[in-house]
Order: sequence, then structure tokens, then C-alpha cells
Amino acid sequence: MIDAAAEAGRGKLHVLPGVELKLNGSHNEYLVFGVTREILYDVPNIFDVGIECAHDYFVSRGCLVIQSHPMRWDISLVRPQWIDGYEIKNTHPGHNGHNDIAEIIADRIGGPGKIRTAGTDHHDAYQIPDTGILTDEPIKNGEDLVRILKSGEYEIFHEKRER
Repeated sequence: MIDAAAEAGRGKLHVLPGVELKLNGSHNEYLVFGVTREILYDVPNIFDVGIECAHDYFVSRGCLVIQSHPMRWDISLVRPQWIDGYEIKNTHPGHNGHNDIAEIIADRIGGPGKIRTAGTDHHDAYQIPDTGILTDEPIKNGEDLVRILKSGEYEIFHEKRER
């Protein structure tokens, strides 16, 4: 699917691979940025390890692991050393991400060194993207995304739209 999306966007939109990972035995989900097919194919049984092992694996390959929508009702916060940051704004229309609380948690638990991200979490074509990050330079690949997120050289935006 990513190949078709990349082809459709060629010259107009950079399509990056990424994963929202849910490990067995937990409701938690993690965004993995900077990931490639090779990184995913190289790891056996990724769903059967804990977040600490998954984090070590991905980080050793240049990826970032971000806890998705950390304040949804069925999610548990994990130890800050097992993630690189928090998704503080998630605008999935069917879930209350408690974004205001997520931002406070990121500040208090994660501290200034943790990355903050934002995303739409939209699953349907009719949903209009309204949340993300703004950068001064284009993000053309996973390495660009990881570098910019680590640098903090971006702004989170949310544009509330009426239907």
C-alpha cells in the first residue's frame, strides 16, 4: 500500500513508512518513526516482546518510539526510558485522547528531553487532516523525520474544522 501511495503522491507529497505497533499483552500502541521494511523484516516475533526490548531494537536502528495517545482510557503509561516521546495531540474523531492531559503528562513525566508529536489518527477517506507538525524544511524520508523530531525544530498544529 505504501508503494501505491508514494507513486500517487510522486512530485506532490512525500509518503514515509511508519508503524503503529501494538505488542501482545498490552493495549498500548507506539508510533515507530524512521522504520523501513528491512528493519521490520529483520526482527522475529516483535509482537511478543515487551516495550523495553522493542525500544532497544528500534533505537539501535535509528528509529524513534513514541507512545501513541497515552491518555486514552485503555492505555497505560510506560516508563519514560522505554520511549522517546509522547503523542500529545491525537484527533481521532471516535476516541477522546484527553490531549490536554497528555501534554501535562509529557511535561511532568517525560520532561523537556522527550519528543512531542501530533497526528490525526484518521482511518477513513472522508476525514480531513487537521493535526500534525509544521517544519521549515520538507521531510522527504524517515531520516529527515527522526532528525527534525530530535532537534525540536517543528511546531505542533491543530486546526479545528467545522463540517
